[in-house]
Amino acid sequence: MQYALVNGIRSQAQKGLEGVCELCNSKVIAKCGDIVVHHWSHYTIKDCDKWWESETNWHRDWKNRFPEEYREVVFKNYSTKEIHRADIYTPTGVTVEFQHSCISNDERLLRELFYNNLIWVVDGSRRTNEYKRFQKKSHYLSSYYKDKKDIFQVSNIEELFPSDWINSSVPVIFDFMSITDNIEFAPSKGVLFCLFPQRVGFTAIVAKIRVKSFIKSIVEGEWGANCSKFIDELKQDDIETKNRDDVIRLQIQLNETKTARIPNKRHWRF
Repeated sequence: MQYALVNGIRSQAQKGLEGVCELCNSKVIAKCGDIVVHHWSHYTIKDCDKWWESETNWHRDWKNRFPEEYREVVFKNYSTKEIHRADIYTPTGVTVEFQHSCISNDERLLRELFYNNLIWVVDGSRRTNEYKRFQKKSHYLSSYYKDKKDIFQVSNIEELFPSDWINSSVPVIFDFMSITDNIEFAPSKGVLFCLFPQRVGFTAIVAKIRVKSFIKSIVEGEWGANCSKFIDELKQDDIETKNRDDVIRLQIQLNETKTARIPNKRHWRF
């Protein structure tokens, strides 16, 4: 937890400070050691948010790229009484969640339903050899979607990204940057890969995005409208693709039926 209330003021953890949790109003204490990220910790419970996870440097570095007022915004669902703390929430209604640890499909879906206009940013360096697999299969990012630069159609998406993220109902951005410090992977440094939830036929759509461009689009409020517009375009293309495939299948069936009705000349008798 990056923020707590100290004398009513939203403050980051500093050695010796005590404060109050914005989520549950319980007492918290600043933990400022040399190993873990400086954070606030509850006195009596692990954390009041059941979706809480320990923050890594990766997690904190991402949050710090956004304005302070966007970080750790409290969400309340008054009908279900659920309260959660979003990593990033913008004035235009976009939520960004940074995910380092493994989560279940059930929790992923619940969080996608709970937050508004959610985007996942997933730490692609967490699992051993995950980026190497991505690099090995990166030739799948060669077919442009409608000739749009840095947007690709991918047929074998399960071979490119982790299987527990490919069926998300919201955009998922994979961050391999901590690995790309290695000179071998330098061409991908500063680049994110966004998997959109909408398929076109049997192909997935993946965009290559510069980190600075992604952050700028979130901060300046452009992401939500642009993403919705693009997904609507994908939905329309998917409908047209399926209609075209249905016509082709119907034509094949008709041809097969006609062929089956033609008598075999070898069995004719005169």
